[in-house]
Amino acid sequence: SCDQAVLVAGGWNPDAGLDGTEAAVARVHAKLRDVGFSAAAVQTFYADRRSRRLADTVAENLHAAGGMKVAFQQHLQRLCRTDYCVNNLVIYLRSPALLDGSLLLWDFNNDYDVSRDEEYSPEELLADLSQCKARRVVVFLDSNFAERLAEQLRDLPNVAVLAASSKNNYAPDSLMSEVFFSNSSHLASPGTLAQ
Repeated sequence: SCDQAVLVAGGWNPDAGLDGTEAAVARVHAKLRDVGFSAAAVQTFYADRRSRRLADTVAENLHAAGGMKVAFQQHLQRLCRTDYCVNNLVIYLRSPALLDGSLLLWDFNNDYDVSRDEEYSPEELLADLSQCKARRVVVFLDSNFAERLAEQLRDLPNVAVLAASSKNNYAPDSLMSEVFFSNSSHLASPGTLAQ
């Protein structure tokens, strides 16, 4: 078995994203590497191709914009559906959200109208994780209205969820990544989680 992480972040378009997203993703990536996740085990799906900071820090596993939803869902489903593939799975989601908790991934066609392939709904997250064979799944929801996403996962026995906001509130700017993934935080290494 192994430990894997999937980071999904970005903004609806260059003007409508969450402040500090690039820094938050870089911080999460660095912390996961510090606690023992291999570089190949941390896959980052980031909506804005123009992110120079992320291109420099997570270049080997940075997947950008076009087809992002399909790519990260296929990756997540492969990790979850394969027997004896993943021991600990960390998922970090940071994007603007709709009132129902759906994450806005990227306005790929620049029409300012949300289509199904440009959002990731609570129901899709539930479907992707409902039969996950990972021993433990920890989901960090660093988005607005995050509790709406968290509610969908509450009955999954191997899933723990940390939500940055209630179902009616906005998430404080990058507070979750600062609290859980800063150099001074004490995020457990994968070996510690397995004990």
